[in-house]
Amino acid sequence: MKLTRRAVSALLPAGLLAACSDVSRAPKRSLRDLIDGPAGHRAPAAGFVVIKDGEIIAAETVGLANGLSEEERSLGIEPRPFTPQTPFRAASISKLAVAMCCEGLHQMAAFDLDGDIRDHLDWMPRHPAFPDITITPRMLLSHTAGTRDPEAYWVPLPGQIQDIVSPDLFASPSRPGSWFEYCNLNYGLVATALEQATGQRFDRLVRAMVLAPLGLEGGFNWSDTDTPYRTNGATLYRETAEGWQIQMDGPDILNDRAPLVLKDEGAALSLYTPGTNGTLFSPQGGLRANLVELAQLA
Repeated sequence: MKLTRRAVSALLPAGLLAACSDVSRAPKRSLRDLIDGPAGHRAPAAGFVVIKDGEIIAAETVGLANGLSEEERSLGIEPRPFTPQTPFRAASISKLAVAMCCEGLHQMAAFDLDGDIRDHLDWMPRHPAFPDITITPRMLLSHTAGTRDPEAYWVPLPGQIQDIVSPDLFASPSRPGSWFEYCNLNYGLVATALEQATGQRFDRLVRAMVLAPLGLEGGFNWSDTDTPYRTNGATLYRETAEGWQIQMDGPDILNDRAPLVLKDEGAALSLYTPGTNGTLFSPQGGLRANLVELAQLA
């Protein structure tokens, strides 16, 4: 799909109008419908928070934050309700915090959104079909750099992000900046560039630039979150024929204190050199935050 600024400006109002017009004809449903559906077509929990002028004007949650799997039941873990204060893996909403960090540094003239990403990642290949086109952080953030995710878009310690980057990264034959294709690795590349530009570890940088100024307790991959906040977190499940299975943030993770990073045996986060592997804290989807915090972030 080729997107231009004019096309986007036309599509957004059209989509909003369509959504508004559909509301009057749609059957009335509640959050509980999302968790009470047939097996394989339901969520363990759901909720929303609405903020206006800095005040919460509506909030509702249903379902359970944990205690749904056989593994948890065997450990005697009692089910705990999901609430607006329950932190959980925010998935791709995490990208918003990364973009806000970039914008803040851009305003401070510490990171150029429209500069060459190779200014920070000199090993970054050029687009084979357009070697003279500058690939910018703005293109990467907006998924218009012509890149495509490899099979794995993360690297465990002590690996470096350049280990999974090759000219094959540029899968689109179209001119960079003119073609949209969603690519999670883009955010690992930008996170690495942010570390190179500032000398700070990605999770600590986003906390200083975005999360702390907003008073948010959440963090990337549970990094720098206090113990009560983390132990109150929600488990991410996948429903199978055998019931709910823990996919991420099970009791072992929620009761730990270390940042959740992928690493080989014997590797230590304390020895990590910022600017070599921005995928460690999952910039594409690793933010843990609760509904109230995400509403404040938005």
